[in-house]
Amino acid sequence: MSLLSILGLARAADYAEGQVWKYKTRPGEAASTLQISKMETDPKLGQIFHISVFQVRVKNPQAPTGATTELPHFPVSKQTLDASVTKFVGK
Repeated sequence: MSLLSILGLARAADYAEGQVWKYKTRPGEAASTLQISKMETDPKLGQIFHISVFQVRVKNPQAPTGATTELPHFPVSKQTLDASVTKFVGK
């Protein structure tokens, strides 16, 4: 883990499967985190990060409470991850 990661200035080389990060959240979701589940490289798309997002509130009429609080699979690009993460939480 580099000092850049600790400060939230991550680069792709700093990312690893299993890491948990704080990210730029919506108002009221400051406790939300994301976890990198899988990393892969696509010849056309480049690096793809498969993440899960926890402690969010997304309207979902089919959920018992009317909202989903976890997004179990969300593929994002390196650029999206770089622009979103703010602080390394742990692994």
